[in-house]
Amino acid sequence: MRPPKRVTVEFLSDQSVNFQHCKNPVVNYEDPNLNISIPIFSINGNHDDCSAMEVSAMDVLASTGLVNYFAKWDDFQKVDVSPLLIQKGKTRLAIFGLSYMKDERLSRLFRNGKVQLFRPKEDKEAWFNLMVLHQNRADHGVYTYIPEEALDDFLDLVMWGHEHECRIAPEWNPSQSFYVTQPGSSVATSLSKGETAEKHVGLLQVEQYVAAHVEKLIEQSRSQLTGHKLQPKEPLIRIRVEYKEEWQIFNNSIFGQQFINRVANFKDIILLRLEYSTEKKKKFDDGLDMSVMEFILRQEDMQSSEGTSVEKVVEKYFENTEEDRQLKVHSVKGLGEAIKSLLDYDDEKVLDKLVNHQIEKLKGHLFKNVTESLTTVVDEIERFRVERMNKAEEEAKETHLDIQEEALHLGRPEVEGVEGFELLPGLPLHEIEVAYGSRNHNPITFHIKK
Repeated sequence: MRPPKRVTVEFLSDQSVNFQHCKNPVVNYEDPNLNISIPIFSINGNHDDCSAMEVSAMDVLASTGLVNYFAKWDDFQKVDVSPLLIQKGKTRLAIFGLSYMKDERLSRLFRNGKVQLFRPKEDKEAWFNLMVLHQNRADHGVYTYIPEEALDDFLDLVMWGHEHECRIAPEWNPSQSFYVTQPGSSVATSLSKGETAEKHVGLLQVEQYVAAHVEKLIEQSRSQLTGHKLQPKEPLIRIRVEYKEEWQIFNNSIFGQQFINRVANFKDIILLRLEYSTEKKKKFDDGLDMSVMEFILRQEDMQSSEGTSVEKVVEKYFENTEEDRQLKVHSVKGLGEAIKSLLDYDDEKVLDKLVNHQIEKLKGHLFKNVTESLTTVVDEIERFRVERMNKAEEEAKETHLDIQEEALHLGRPEVEGVEGFELLPGLPLHEIEVAYGSRNHNPITFHIKK
């Protein structure tokens, strides 16, 4: 049997207070008698209301160690909410729970100031404050629901249960300065208008430190606005975040949604990279930067429904990888064109052709421009590389034409009007343009025989 995955969440608050109503007031993944990979924390709703029965379903689940049941009330004269304080890496999360209570009773407690939320004593602003509750949100009459304005304004996000209508997209409450998300029921339970909306379940990820850094950069970008009518108002922001453990990875697209209409490239603000140890860095010095490749492919997969262009992947790889992995002689566009040919036409020799093509060009350049020392040769090679990079489009076109010329001389299917010439198998049966003879001649149009 495979051992459970280690839980890397630190539980910092007083467990004897958070789980005082449980027979075993300990968070389940710290119990040596239980194997827990994914800890679940839950309040109770109206169908398992502890005030209506001696033993509720939540009590049974908690007694078996399957869930961490918190915010159970036995005093209905006042409600003191002590948060669960959880830390993972540098991210701190305070979860305030408000289990179901009759709306009329809870409404009266709020009006009388008998509901109190206790915040951490130290570093109050360092915590992401999340509240979960299970009450009426819709106005069903006086004192039969809980208005959002009754909740404390230091909260960052409120997850509202009980309501069946799905309003999962976070809604901003300007007077309280927090967001509210209402996932709704996961399945339709009645033939009502509120049940007709598409159903969802939610996954919340907290990246408070990174988000704060993005906010800081947005603020800095405002000082660069000149007021010119052609200057974009939304900045381009890219942050490289290195991680050591898999659990530190978060979804870039979901993270970026909070910056829609504020950052131009909100879908790819973050570049996640694995922080290699010294030994691993040495091991991969001569290979691909796999963290960059994984990031690029993940972004392309999420943003495009038509597949990923290999040329685009090659270009993005060299845009994001380290300086010591950059091409010294070849151009990025030329390499992209060659790899595309390798994949499209199964031409295993295309990369050799590209290398030989660049070597011949480099030789010609050096013979023409170098007459002195080895240092001059090295400097001239670097100048040649920069020159080729500045002519990337020309380089890609030359590579493409070289590949087409090679294709014409392979001697397979006939090309109409040119005896003995062939195009590689797998090319589409439609008119294409290729360069026949010298590259200085105009392209000649050929038709593939069907």
